[in-house]
Amino acid sequence: IAGEKAGIIKPQVPVIFDGNNQEAAEVMKKRAQELGCPWYEVKEENQKLLDFTPEGIRFISQSAVYGDTELFVPFTAKYQMMNASLALETMGALKQYHGMEKAELVQGMKNTRWQGRMETILPGVIVDGAHNEDGVEKFVETAVHFQKDYPKAKRPCAGNPGTQPFLFLICPAQQTEFRKISSHPQILRFPHRGSRSRQA
Repeated sequence: IAGEKAGIIKPQVPVIFDGNNQEAAEVMKKRAQELGCPWYEVKEENQKLLDFTPEGIRFISQSAVYGDTELFVPFTAKYQMMNASLALETMGALKQYHGMEKAELVQGMKNTRWQGRMETILPGVIVDGAHNEDGVEKFVETAVHFQKDYPKAKRPCAGNPGTQPFLFLICPAQQTEFRKISSHPQILRFPHRGSRSRQA
């Protein structure tokens, strides 16, 4: 996959990438060097979590251009720290074109809205369009973190035969019971913790 992504790199164009997977990062670096591209590697070790609440995440991100930058993103998933750091580094790499200073970027991050991606729509109600196993695992990580704040929270989801394996990433730890909330056979809900049953 890294090789395919590296295939879109253009000569002399800045490359900003997630460097947490060393093998993938080496592929990106090698291709960038071959094409004479300045490259910026963003890693989790360059982020420091300050606060993690249902309102969002406050953290410090180390940027090659902007330096240590305190950011707040109004999302409840820790992976958004990485997304925000990549965005910050991208804006730094392009600063000569847009001229935006750190304060403007910090305010822009704070005001970010992304419907359907770890979006808190009501206290204890999070909507997320997790579409793969990794996304579901991150959703569960967030739900477990905030369970102490909302012990009776319900966890809705929609599934079909292709996504049913994802449900069991959620259910074993939560001892959850499935019930239908619609005549549509693919709509399920998690009404309470307790004995498990399944309906499809």
